[in-house]
Amino acid sequence: MPGPPFFVWAETSETGVMNRFPKTRPAGTVGDKRGPSFPARQGGKIAVALAILAAIASGCGGGSKSSQPTSASPSSSQPSSQASATASAWAGSFCGYAQAWKTSLQHASARLKTSHSPGTATVALNTAKSATLLFSNQLSVLGAPPGAGAQQATHQLRLYGQRLKYSNQNLQGEFNASSSTTSELTQKIRNVRGTLLVMVGQLQQAYGYITTLHGSSQLKQALTSNSTCRVVFSKT
Repeated sequence: MPGPPFFVWAETSETGVMNRFPKTRPAGTVGDKRGPSFPARQGGKIAVALAILAAIASGCGGGSKSSQPTSASPSSSQPSSQASATASAWAGSFCGYAQAWKTSLQHASARLKTSHSPGTATVALNTAKSATLLFSNQLSVLGAPPGAGAQQATHQLRLYGQRLKYSNQNLQGEFNASSSTTSELTQKIRNVRGTLLVMVGQLQQAYGYITTLHGSSQLKQALTSNSTCRVVFSKT
């Protein structure tokens, strides 16, 4: 909006009184010491005002662009999705191996329970030993799970694999003990079945440890949501 009328105060030589009207001497004439005339000064002020308005308008425009919300890039969710897929694959392999091993041990234990001769008991024992050795090897080549607790989980599974091999040796040692009577054979079979039960319990402990590792929420989700894992590690 234009400002109020602009007046030049000038003092006449005759009266010494301030005159509110602008002097009529054209600007730039000889003896004119006032500088540019009123129209020139008024035009200069208008030009400055327009420049200020243009700068303000430009600044507002830039701010409005920068304040626009930016949507998340579609690729930002890819690392999380990839980690979840990796965790699901690892959980599927681990629980699949565990299920096959646990099933073999259950069959061997059931066969041992009905065994009344060293021959049938030996067959059942060999089934358990072979399944245990296979499961131990599978754990050693399974690889580390994804997540911050990968190193701890791998260490735990390696320890468990070593325990499996040690338990296998105990199975053979217990069965090789002499048994001259039926009662002695029954006690020996009972001891072997008890060792198998301990081995399964140790696997349950290893599973529980892995699911509580700090920083492995995706792995825990994959383990607890996998149908095979729920069957193998159900406490009921």
